Amino acid sequence: MSAIRADHSLWAEKLFDFYINRLMNKTFHGFYHFSDFPLISQNEKLIVTPNHFSWWDGFFMYRLKQRFISDRKLYLLMLESQLRRFWFFSKVGAYSIDPGNPKKIIDTINYTSEILSSKDNFVIIFPQGEIEPHDIAGLNVKRGITKVIERSGDEISVLPVAFKIVYGEEKNPAVFSVCGEKLNSGDIAKDFNILSDAMNSAVAELKSAKFSDYKSGIKY
Repeated sequence: MSAIRADHSLWAEKLFDFYINRLMNKTFHGFYHFSDFPLISQNEKLIVTPNHFSWWDGFFMYRLKQRFISDRKLYLLMLESQLRRFWFFSKVGAYSIDPGNPKKIIDTINYTSEILSSKDNFVIIFPQGEIEPHDIAGLNVKRGITKVIERSGDEISVLPVAFKIVYGEEKNPAVFSVCGEKLNSGDIAKDFNILSDAMNSAVAELKSAKFSDYKSGIKY
């Protein structure tokens, strides 16, 4: 039995755009990015690695994609147990991994490599694998992404992204985001701590952020 594939649907994406943007605009004061978004050339294979601290994280990444990576098709790696519950997400780019099934893990790795073979796509992977508190002393960054790197062979750009929900004087909180340093998959294969350090540095950059800082960010 294979992993669940993404099954992009134009009608589903339009419906999702309307629903999720409306929901986020009602829930949050605004979305603000506080670093330069790195240039992604047409020839680069791309994996984005956000931190994972809330139910909202995939939606935050979806919104960031609309603003900064709108020319590529999104694929998001999601636990199979969750994707079976929320099957609609496969219509907007989610595909599955089952950590307890070695055969399915291999299938997911191979499928991810297929996705990355087209530079019209990009992949979102949460290396923590599960939700952890935002203010945890050090993110528990798992090594599973190295299997994707090994299977894909060619060089891949890996971009850490950090999000934080910030409360202040408004009724609704704001969402802040930053990008870490864009990394090379070959360097990560040699020293996995490069990715772990970059993700933790991005999160640390947001730790002291205050609600009033939103005026200096790029709204998206």
